[in-house]
Amino acid sequence: MKKQTTDKIWQTNERQIVVCDGDKKNIMDRRNIVKISAEHIYSIVESKVKDCKNDKAVIHNEMVRVSLNKWQDILNDSVFFRIGRSTIVNFKFVIDITDKILLDTGEILNIPVRNRTRVKRAYREYCKEKGIGMAT
Repeated sequence: MKKQTTDKIWQTNERQIVVCDGDKKNIMDRRNIVKISAEHIYSIVESKVKDCKNDKAVIHNEMVRVSLNKWQDILNDSVFFRIGRSTIVNFKFVIDITDKILLDTGEILNIPVRNRTRVKRAYREYCKEKGIGMAT
């Protein structure tokens, strides 16, 4: 029996997101998600997690068959923002926003020209809501 696509992803509480991909069930902590990128019919979830051996943060990538639209439905707060057709970013991990986004992982993301004003406005609102000084 085939599962309906609406059952593929859901949030159990304010921290946990469950993603079912075939027989595999992934439980993700939304606080650790740095960004989500689209890759055809899949999405790549990049999370920052602590390595048990040396207690340093490492990046973990998980590929799941969930669209960015479904991710947007689940991550519907001011912390996560879709900056373009293929990327959702967690503002918590943003160091600087100009015409590009600098993440604390060192990665630089391009913001599509037509979205720059919208992304910067959303980031300002996020900073205001969290009571943090804006980097730009």
